[in-house]
Amino acid sequence: MAGAQRVVIGVSAGAVAALAAVFSALSWDRADQVAGVISAPAGVAGLGAAVWAAQVSRGSGGQGTIRVSDTGRAVA
Repeated sequence: MAGAQRVVIGVSAGAVAALAAVFSALSWDRADQVAGVISAPAGVAGLGAAVWAAQVSRGSGGQGTIRVSDTGRAVA
């Protein structure tokens, strides 16, 4: 495992442990509010990490491109 991967895993584990401690100290109603606020930026950060990983896996030097097609229509 590379050094950068260990850092990412360590930071992720630390964040999970910190959030678990915060949630356990809060009441259910307050923990629900905090979780809602934290989940949106966490989702965006996860998406960014996935796109970054996909670009890195394609290799450096501009080899290949990432294409998205036939994604369909988003319906709520």
